[in-house]
Amino acid sequence: MILTNTGKKSGAARVRATEERVNRILIVGDKYGIPQLLQHIPIRFICGCIAASIRPQYHDEIGAIANKTGLPLLIQPKRHETCYKSFVAAVTALEPDLIWTHSYSMILGGELLSIPKYGGVNIHSAPLPKYRGCNPTEWAIIKGEKETGVTLHELTPGTDEGPIIDQRIVPLFQEDTWKKAAKRLWKATDVLIAQNVTRLMSGRWQSVPQNENLSSYFPRRTEIHGRFSWAENIKTIYNFIRALVAPHPGASYEKCDGSVVTIDSYKSFQQITSLKQQMDKSFRLIGDSLHLSASFPKTTQQPTIKHMKPNSKGIAMLDSLIRNKADTGGLLSKQSAKNSIMFIVRTKKSNTTIGKCWLYNIDLHNNTVEYDISINKSSKKTLNEIKAILLKTALDQLECNIEIKS
Repeated sequence: MILTNTGKKSGAARVRATEERVNRILIVGDKYGIPQLLQHIPIRFICGCIAASIRPQYHDEIGAIANKTGLPLLIQPKRHETCYKSFVAAVTALEPDLIWTHSYSMILGGELLSIPKYGGVNIHSAPLPKYRGCNPTEWAIIKGEKETGVTLHELTPGTDEGPIIDQRIVPLFQEDTWKKAAKRLWKATDVLIAQNVTRLMSGRWQSVPQNENLSSYFPRRTEIHGRFSWAENIKTIYNFIRALVAPHPGASYEKCDGSVVTIDSYKSFQQITSLKQQMDKSFRLIGDSLHLSASFPKTTQQPTIKHMKPNSKGIAMLDSLIRNKADTGGLLSKQSAKNSIMFIVRTKKSNTTIGKCWLYNIDLHNNTVEYDISINKSSKKTLNEIKAILLKTALDQLECNIEIKS
């Protein structure tokens, strides 16, 4: 194996140039990674497969795959275990030219990576050098990222630190749960493998060192990482819940009595806001004479709210920060309703319902939101009071600025 540096600058691509080729590939992964690699690598070039001892729940399925394909299966023990030396010897006996890991939960040390003459490569579901480590998709959603990715890189003893061979960027949408994002990543991974398998098997590929200045690392998620507080803002809670839906254990919070409640399904902005008003007593949407509620009162009859279409005088009373959509009658499109929060407007003195208002077209990626007000006691003072409450809610709870469209 010859490594040729093709550039003088740090980070320049390097090329593996050899007259030989990869004839024996040892594939390493779980019940997801191994089958996907088998879809793209001809079976005659695979000399065996490895599963992780710390993921025994996958052993039966991987064992069935090994039996069906006739491949030897090795289980990687932890390095401190007495059987570890025997495991290294078994890997050596397979005489792999290349180790290829995908969806794997254990580190391959230098003693293993030195066995194949071409070393090892790995597929990591993140846009390296960002989001090294475990659960990268979940962490990216929690952090509110607009995109993630999948990276093919060379293996080193460090965690996801090796030079990058190829990469695909995958968008993250505001409504994504980790499951939806994972499906998109899986398709991108198929493309990444298909477009690089021939190059890897030829023994000729280029790689570029990762930029350490852009690197970030995230730990394996544990139960404590799934705990949130209702004192956090709506944006944070929304991202947290959608990142951990079932079959993950879900996001959880602790009640005043010490009991723990788990939320393992997607919750809309409306649902989270309503729950937050119930659970966080400091979350009060109050003005001088009005208060807003994201949930209807607990009665058998829902309040009747009449939309009053303002006349030209009423429109003229609104300042530049108010957009009253009289032409729609306060009705929002289906898309807007999905990313919206509706509030009931009540008077503080008598708790009389006087109308409703919305934060809608919530866009966490661009930090913008629109709003609409529909009340039956219209005055500049009342409208400005509602506007002020909505503006503060948008800034504090969604980290968004009110967007006014002409």
